[in-house]
Amino acid sequence: MSSGDSKKEPNSWEKADIVLKAISAIGIGFLGIAGPMFLDRAQKRDADARLYAELMSRREDAESGLRKDMFSKIIDSIVGPETNDLDKKVLDLELLTYNFHESLNLKPLFEHVMREIDEQSVPTNAQPVPTNAQRDALRHRLEKVAREIAGKQAASLATVGQVARVDFYFDCCTIAATLDTNIVLPAGKSQFGPLIAQVTLSDPDSARRTVRVHLQIRTRAQKTLSDQKFELSYLDFPMIDNTRLPGDERCAAVLEGFVQEEDVPTAYNVQVSLLRFAGLYAGLRDQPYYDEIRSRLGAQSARLEAAGAP
Repeated sequence: MSSGDSKKEPNSWEKADIVLKAISAIGIGFLGIAGPMFLDRAQKRDADARLYAELMSRREDAESGLRKDMFSKIIDSIVGPETNDLDKKVLDLELLTYNFHESLNLKPLFEHVMREIDEQSVPTNAQPVPTNAQRDALRHRLEKVAREIAGKQAASLATVGQVARVDFYFDCCTIAATLDTNIVLPAGKSQFGPLIAQVTLSDPDSARRTVRVHLQIRTRAQKTLSDQKFELSYLDFPMIDNTRLPGDERCAAVLEGFVQEEDVPTAYNVQVSLLRFAGLYAGLRDQPYYDEIRSRLGAQSARLEAAGAP
């Protein structure tokens, strides 16, 4: 038998073609098995995500409905024309404060109930006129819940912002005067750097535990960012009662103490904290201005473009 009749050995290209065809066949078979499995898993993940989103949406709707009903009933109980039970009003205001302190400015309601406590002088709904001790107890309950909520908000904001504390001492010689001091508010992540806060206190009222505040906030270059005058009490919650600063920042004053000296009845130690924080952490009621939203979107777009640049 001649060599020409012998079977020709495949060359390297033909061998590679055979191997590639075998690999292709195996790959197609693998995809035929794994493809549906992958699609099933993806569909299962999508179904789980939709179910989770639906459950969360229903939960939020149910919670919103419950809070709406609770809010309406409590408000009607506090300011309704047929409500005269002071103890019940205080209880309802406590419930309202614990559940809605991040959404509402509750100071007017506190002041309204406190006025009713002070002014109720005739029996109502078979309820006798409250004694002075009972009035003091009701006022103490309101002050206690207000201080508790203000303290919790201040502690929460201090973890994401900057805080500075100052004490003011009023005695018989300075009770009618004004006391002021300068406080440095650290920069944190702010674009303005450290700020100078000039705090001026006057007219302390020991009965209502209030004090008049004049708050001026300036940059190191003496540029005034804010100049506000207001009355400060335990009823001011920092997430709601705050001052807007440029760059979507906030500054809030918190009355932490109004202590009468034991040995000197006309002397008072007033403790005030200043909080500087981003507007992101303000209460739900304190929505950003339109120009602040545009500024945020512009800054975010610039960061995305910079990150995608070669």
